Amino acid sequence: MIRLDDLQVGGLKIYQNSDSFCFGTDAVLLSWFASVKKFTDIVDLCSGNGIVAILLSRFGCMKSGVCVELNDAQALLCKKSLELNRIENKISVLNTDLRKIRKDKLLPTACCDLVTVNPPYSAVNSGAVSSGTKGFARTELECTLKDVAEQSAFLLRQGGRLCVVHKPDRLTDLICECHNVGLELKRFRTVHAHADDTPSMILAEFIKFGKSGVNIEPPLIIYDENGQYTDIMNKIYERGNSHE
Repeated sequence: MIRLDDLQVGGLKIYQNSDSFCFGTDAVLLSWFASVKKFTDIVDLCSGNGIVAILLSRFGCMKSGVCVELNDAQALLCKKSLELNRIENKISVLNTDLRKIRKDKLLPTACCDLVTVNPPYSAVNSGAVSSGTKGFARTELECTLKDVAEQSAFLLRQGGRLCVVHKPDRLTDLICECHNVGLELKRFRTVHAHADDTPSMILAEFIKFGKSGVNIEPPLIIYDENGQYTDIMNKIYERGNSHE
């Protein structure tokens, strides 16, 4: 079922299919994490319905953007949302397998200074695989961390940034695959549902040909002791300027 959701951010709206894979907190946190620094040209890999690029568009420093999405239906929803928000002149949709970007020269090398990606979290051999669209969104059936790293290194200018949201148990795989293609971890943050919980997500920033040294930021806590959003989460959803 197709529905139109109000993002509660600058009048932005987005089309979603409730029977398919809808965006969650991880996509919102990724767009916030990536927006802490200036950027002009972005490529959002594994875009889904375009939530990350749409949120990033409101910061006013985007010259151009490309949403890369394999699933035809999701890519169509992304395009409709861009048109609805009148940002289709800034952001285009590339409905393709991201592994073809470099091979088929679908985008030029060094075309952006920011790549964002909310990739499938689970390796193929990690357990049960969801069926249909959710299977491709959740499991590395058509997109591995190696694919993400290789295509990001191709797309980024020297000094450009790759911002990723992922699961903590894949951190070693993520760092290794990125290091192998010249993307060095420079900024890192864990995300916890509550202060005394183990992390449920990680936010990581890699720099193309970056020097050694990592800035480990304070843990991001989603809920306080009363089960309400913490101050930083309220600021994120309000699209405040705080990145502490």
